[in-house]
Amino acid sequence: TCRYLIEICKSLELKIPHNFAIVGSGNEPLICNSPYPSLTSIDKNYEEVGYQAAQVLESMMQAKELSPEIKWCTPKGIIPRQSTDSYASDHPNVSKALRFISESSNSRIKVSDVVNAVATNRRTLERNFREFTGRTISKEISRMRMERAKRLMMESDLSLKELSAELGFRNSDHFYKSFLQREGMTPSLFRKNNREGSH
Repeated sequence: TCRYLIEICKSLELKIPHNFAIVGSGNEPLICNSPYPSLTSIDKNYEEVGYQAAQVLESMMQAKELSPEIKWCTPKGIIPRQSTDSYASDHPNVSKALRFISESSNSRIKVSDVVNAVATNRRTLERNFREFTGRTISKEISRMRMERAKRLMMESDLSLKELSAELGFRNSDHFYKSFLQREGMTPSLFRKNNREGSH
């Protein structure tokens, strides 16, 4: 089902994982590992399921009275792959650029800084970046910075001034206006609506 969903996203020119992250279940290697993007999946712990089923079967064969209790097998966890990796791209320079932007989201970086970090031609990188992510490098810089801002507002008690400095904005007024323009609400309202434990 997830593979069909990925194909639908491709037909709509939606990028995985940059527009949507997709998580499957079953963790079947042939399905999960090819083609691009490889699919993040839940490992359902089928080994334990098989062990529990064998115990039940043995009890039935020995004519023992079976407990009506339902047996639960805890999944082993999530196996991360490209479909949820924000740096994932089948173009190596685009992956490098995404990683650099993410790691530099607290600095006032420009497109030229990204180009220098990747050590490639600017025009080529900008074209490849737009092709593989659906966004320009400049818009991705702004998006990453705002995502970091939202995480900090939900997880910390930093003031607007402290947030502005942490995120590399010129001042708190610049941060306030940028956040309002992108998110459609003030930083204080976002924090009020999204703090952990809020109702």
